[in-house]
Amino acid sequence: MKSLRTGKLGWILSGLVLGSLTIAPPTPALSIPIQAGSPATEQHFQRGVEAYNSSDYSAAIAAWEKALAGFRAEDDREGETDALNNLGLAYSALGQYQRAVGFYEQALALVRAAGDRGGEASPGGNLGIAYYALGDYPMAIVFHLLALEVARLGGDRRSV
Repeated sequence: MKSLRTGKLGWILSGLVLGSLTIAPPTPALSIPIQAGSPATEQHFQRGVEAYNSSDYSAAIAAWEKALAGFRAEDDREGETDALNNLGLAYSALGQYQRAVGFYEQALALVRAAGDRGGEASPGGNLGIAYYALGDYPMAIVFHLLALEVARLGGDRRSV
């Protein structure tokens, strides 16, 4: 696997309380690819990470859009997935949750097409957060439960 998906469900799902889902504030972790794309594409991706970590979300979006174009041109599906997921995080940070949903859905579709069941946790959990922020609680629950299921199947007890 080319990327480190450090986002864990510990920050997503804090538990069930009296039949309702309690969501902790999101502290999303970025997908950080290990050198696999071209140097220029990786440089754009890293600039996005640096901008995001500096809370310059517009600059992060601009850099990740360039990285996304590069990953697509290189037919690098893992890099493409990471860039899509990170674009969703940046739009979420700007409060543009509906736009973020579109990026997370694309990332989820790519990991599913690749048969990467474990890779569903990050975009699935992020979809849950975005739908929660939009007030669509049934969809938020669906995606949080997806992420929880993936974490359990993966045997990562710290994530559940």
